[in-house]
Amino acid sequence: METSLPPSEQTSGTSPSAAPPRPGIAPVLAMFTAPWALAVSNGAYAWATRAGEATAPARRRSP
Repeated sequence: METSLPPSEQTSGTSPSAAPPRPGIAPVLAMFTAPWALAVSNGAYAWATRAGEATAPARRRSP
């Protein structure tokens, strides 16, 4: 039984990296802020459409 590796699978003496590469902080921030941004924009739209007449300038009546 042979215990050595074939020449194509031999390593050059370097050890494999300890931890695989992690994704950056951008995807994490996007996943955290996206639902809150949708909730805030939806609330702002609802407030603007319901309070739109109350904040609009009053019309003058013609005599």
